[in-house]
Amino acid sequence: MDIVAKKNWAYCVYDSGDGYIISIPFGHSFVDFSRAFKLNLDSMDEEYLTKKAEDIKNNYENYKQFEVPDPYREL
Repeated sequence: MDIVAKKNWAYCVYDSGDGYIISIPFGHSFVDFSRAFKLNLDSMDEEYLTKKAEDIKNNYENYKQFEVPDPYREL
C-alpha cells in the first residue's frame, strides 16, 4: 500500500488500490493511537486533508462506519 499524502501529526493517506484510506492520530491524555477510515476523498490538497482530518476527529460518530484497520500496522 502506497502513501500518497502525509502531514506529520495530522494525517497519512494511503492508496489501497480500490480507494483511499486516511489514518489520523487521536490523542487521549497519555495515550495516542491512530484510526483509519476508507473514504472517497475529493482532493489530495493539504488544506482539504487537514480539514477532513479535523472533521473526522471532531465528529468520529459520523465516520466510524468507515473505519478500517490502520495500514501502518500492516507495513
